[in-house]
Amino acid sequence: MTVATNLQIDDRLITKALKLGGHPTKKAAVTQALVDYIHHLEQEKITSLFGSVEYDPRFDYKKQRKRKTTSRRPAFSTSAGKKGSKAQTRIS
Repeated sequence: MTVATNLQIDDRLITKALKLGGHPTKKAAVTQALVDYIHHLEQEKITSLFGSVEYDPRFDYKKQRKRKTTSRRPAFSTSAGKKGSKAQTRIS
């Protein structure tokens, strides 16, 4: 969804943003600036949680890493049937 909006933006700022970002239009530069601003605010919100989350000091993360999974098959296998074939197929 887009909303038509008239903004008074400093020409020096928009020109610099267009040049630095390589944006083809002012709309693209402003849209990217808003996306970056939102990401920045979300990151600030997350970092504000540091030190405030309670955890169980008995939790052993190393033990959790060693936990065995049910499937240990390779992500790729060589194609069968063709002698000397080096083609690989993805296994799902």
